[in-house]
Amino acid sequence: MDTQNAYYSIMQLFMNASIKQLFSDKIIFASALFSFILLFFHGLFALLSFAKLPAFIPLFNQMPWGETRLGTKIQIFIPFGVATVIWISNCIAMFFIYNKMPLVARFLAATSFLVSLLALFVIMRTILIIF
Repeated sequence: MDTQNAYYSIMQLFMNASIKQLFSDKIIFASALFSFILLFFHGLFALLSFAKLPAFIPLFNQMPWGETRLGTKIQIFIPFGVATVIWISNCIAMFFIYNKMPLVARFLAATSFLVSLLALFVIMRTILIIF
C-alpha cells in the first residue's frame, strides 16, 4: 500500500509541476484559453440554433450542386466535434512535448486556436445563411 501512495504522490507532484510549467508560457496559455472559449461559444451557438434549423442544411459547399451539398441538422456538430478532438489532442501533445521542444508546443497551441476559430466561422456562416 505504501508503494501505491508513493507512486500517486510522485505522479501528482510531476503533473502539477508540468502543468504549471506549461501554462507559465503566455503563448500556450492564451491560445489554449481562447481556443476553449471559442469552442464554448461554438457549442452554445450550435445548441441554441439547433431547434430552429430545418431538416437539411447546406454543409458541404464544395460538393456539386444538389442534394449532395445538404446534411442533416445533427451534422452541424461535426465541425465542433473535430475542433474539440484537435484541441484535446494538441493539449495532450503540448503537455508531453513542451520540455523538449517548446516551439513545437507553441505551434500546436496556435493550431488549436486557428482550428477553433475557423470551425466557429464555418458554423456561424452556415447557420446565418439559413436565417
